[in-house]
Amino acid sequence: MTRLAFKMLPGVFAALLTLICNPSFAVTPSDTANAFNDFSAVNNPNGAWSYGYINGEGSFTTMTNHCSDAFGVADVTEWNIAECGSEPDIAKNASGSAVTTIYDFYLPPTDYLHLHPGPDGQLSTLRYTASVRGQYRIDAAFTSLRVSCGTTTDVHILRNGQSGLFDDIIDDELVVLAPDGVTPVPPPHLIFGSTLPLESGDTIDFAVGYGLNFWYGCDSTGLKATIVKTNGVIPPIPPRPTLPTPPVCTR
Repeated sequence: MTRLAFKMLPGVFAALLTLICNPSFAVTPSDTANAFNDFSAVNNPNGAWSYGYINGEGSFTTMTNHCSDAFGVADVTEWNIAECGSEPDIAKNASGSAVTTIYDFYLPPTDYLHLHPGPDGQLSTLRYTASVRGQYRIDAAFTSLRVSCGTTTDVHILRNGQSGLFDDIIDDELVVLAPDGVTPVPPPHLIFGSTLPLESGDTIDFAVGYGLNFWYGCDSTGLKATIVKTNGVIPPIPPRPTLPTPPVCTR
């Protein structure tokens, strides 16, 4: 064993004792955040969730206008930046039934929120903020919700505002009808799943932009997202070893 490794042992043992004796480093299991079930058209932020958008400079802004009966549909609640039906927006169908709006997009009765980008390149963004340090399981899916004109959007999952977790595109895709000729069926989903260490205050953004055609029309996109704090533990960082003071040259 080298001298440096030997000197590090006290710090490593101290870290292990801290981890064993201090339960605050452990994360309580079965703590699930569900984007659809948790949605609120009254509070923003709403617990761990915030409803907003990312502009061209990359900054996140919370949406301030909310409305019920959005898109002319009862029990559809929405956040937006100006008035009901304006974009970017984030909406939920709380009616319990599948809905096709007068604007020709489909709203599932469960699981999927509706995200639509803005006309000036704003990315409609659902943000999750971690409350404690720990391991988090993140599962998400994006899909088109358009019926008559294809969705063309860029979709992302960002950690602390940085890309890299997930980046993909939905390219001119349509909702189709099931064999019964009535039930809408979203096209194949873009799916993400991973377990990540997060610090308290870290953010995970689910963002939808206006895609490769740089046009925000027909861009209704469905997002399904759950985040679970697991019982995994991130060990504390061991203290740096104290190195001997080098001798002072007297010459």
